[in-house]
Amino acid sequence: MYKSFRVKNFRCFKDLQINDLGRVNLIAGKNNTGKTALMEAMYLFTKPLTPQVLFHLNHVRGLDVPNDNLPSYWQQFFFRMDSSKCITIAADNTRRASGTRLSIKEREFTKDVLDLLMVQFTRQSRAVPMGEILSAIANTDLLLELSYTWDQAPDTYKIIFSPMLLSESAKELEEKSQFVPTRWHPNSSATASLFSELEIEGQTSRLPDALKIFESDLTDLNLLSTYGQITIWARVGRISLPLNLMGEGINKFLHNMMTMLSGLDYIFIDEIENGIHHSVQCKVWKAIGKLARDLDIQVFATTHSYEMIRAAYEAFSEDDKLDEFRYHRLSRSRKSGELRATTYNELDMEAVAAFDFDHEVR
Repeated sequence: MYKSFRVKNFRCFKDLQINDLGRVNLIAGKNNTGKTALMEAMYLFTKPLTPQVLFHLNHVRGLDVPNDNLPSYWQQFFFRMDSSKCITIAADNTRRASGTRLSIKEREFTKDVLDLLMVQFTRQSRAVPMGEILSAIANTDLLLELSYTWDQAPDTYKIIFSPMLLSESAKELEEKSQFVPTRWHPNSSATASLFSELEIEGQTSRLPDALKIFESDLTDLNLLSTYGQITIWARVGRISLPLNLMGEGINKFLHNMMTMLSGLDYIFIDEIENGIHHSVQCKVWKAIGKLARDLDIQVFATTHSYEMIRAAYEAFSEDDKLDEFRYHRLSRSRKSGELRATTYNELDMEAVAAFDFDHEVR
């Protein structure tokens, strides 16, 4: 698990340090204080040798790769769009012997370097060398450099910004993670496929009880094929109905639970309160906390909801697991305007709770 995290020159962050990370971390703050950007940096850090993650992060924000100006696309990841300064992401991690650092920097394009990489990129239904594409639309490339010091590993690993297949040895250097964006909505076929995989592994028995948080009469979940489509159906009382008809909250919660069960190290959930009524938020946190504990997963989530912060405190307090929970508040310095993080641990949250959360956590 991450113990601390630092990000420089990425998105809205000139230099942000966040310490004392817990098993479950809730990130809050006003609009445009970098809540999503912080989780994007963390997610990217779990997959430092998969550059296509950069494409994905911009895609979920509604930004696609331009056909004629690739550098303008990757400049969007740099602080104030200034790609002359290197992005640096670093963390201390309990799963590894020491810290790790990822640097991303723009450099003058050299076709010879790209030709040495056996990289293929599919464009317009045909496979062409990535170097051919870059040479046509850019005079610079993006270099990702991963530095690490744990045993039996080289000092650095370098890769060019391009979609590519990792070797098995490279995959071992990455961690299993999933980013759930705000705009994401469950896809029936993808959800059914994930449910099938978990059923094969015998991992679906937890799900019906968890969904009783939203529907107390729900007793079972099954994959059914109707009208040529395979979807998840729920047994509620005496009837069965497609889970898609039971609302956004229960479907998103199911997907998050199934994602956690799929063998992750980390999950990042943006605006976790979406679709979840305040009356069940405490139970949702209890379910997430228990699953994270049982499966040894580190959870990061953002929220705009004051009620969600309070519900998380109550859930972990009632389970006597408040030591696993951290609340992180992002804010801007009045003097410099730079973003900073304030972390509240067990003692801090109890102090705030003594005032019954009547004032905003600061």
